[in-house]
Amino acid sequence: MNKSKPKMPRTPSLKLPHLLSVSELAEYLGVSTKTISRRIQRGEIRAHRFGQLLRISDEDALAYIGAHRR
Repeated sequence: MNKSKPKMPRTPSLKLPHLLSVSELAEYLGVSTKTISRRIQRGEIRAHRFGQLLRISDEDALAYIGAHRR
């Protein structure tokens, strides 16, 4: 008897955003993780919480960078 795995239904391809950690964004911007955390708390940087982890999407990071250019 040949048992094959059931096929998953085809769904449109879903592209998930790349998510940065607080430390990754801090390193990229050349600031401390505390600075990034404060800006998240003030609502300057949009972040997503997964349990105790905070993640920032590329899109949100770029929006913050674009809004704070000099």
